[in-house]
Order: sequence, then C-alpha cells, then structure tokens
Amino acid sequence: MTEKLPMDQLKERLEFVIGKERPYTFAARIGLGKSTLAGILNKGACPQTSTLIKIAMNTNISINWLLTGKGHPWLDHVSLFPPDASICGLAISN
Repeated sequence: MTEKLPMDQLKERLEFVIGKERPYTFAARIGLGKSTLAGILNKGACPQTSTLIKIAMNTNISINWLLTGKGHPWLDHVSLFPPDASICGLAISN
C-alpha cells in the first residue's frame, strides 16, 4: 500500500470542506479564483497563506487541520480578533 503524500491528504480534506457544493461555486463564494482552487485540487499545488486564510475564515475550518489533519476540523465560533482586524490584508469578520 502506498502512503499518501501530504498534498493528496490536503486535497481530501479540502474536498471534505467543499462537500456537495460544486468546486467553482465554492471558490466564488469564498473569493478564490477558479484557477487557484483547480491548482490545489487537480495539480496538487500548495496553497498560499492568503488562500488558507480565506478558506478558514469562510468555512470555520482550522488551518492546522486542513494542512496536517491533526486536531478538530471545525473551529468554535469564538471571536479571536478585534473589530476591523485583518490578516495579510484580508478583512476578518467575527
């Protein structure tokens, strides 16, 4: 049995997050370009930090879980940031 590479595992976790929604509909809903999502899902591209933040902030998914599979996938809805906060230029809404 062949061990899965980390990007294969990331793809599986991202597909879990997307669920039954069409991938490009998901991308549009959270503000990702189609090519960005396609690169991750189809080519095994490593997502940029800003992409991971968009996914996490729009889906309530743990970046740690998305990248490593460790911990719980869903974040508790707790405000961790002050109003009008941003990370890497991306606005954060609590």
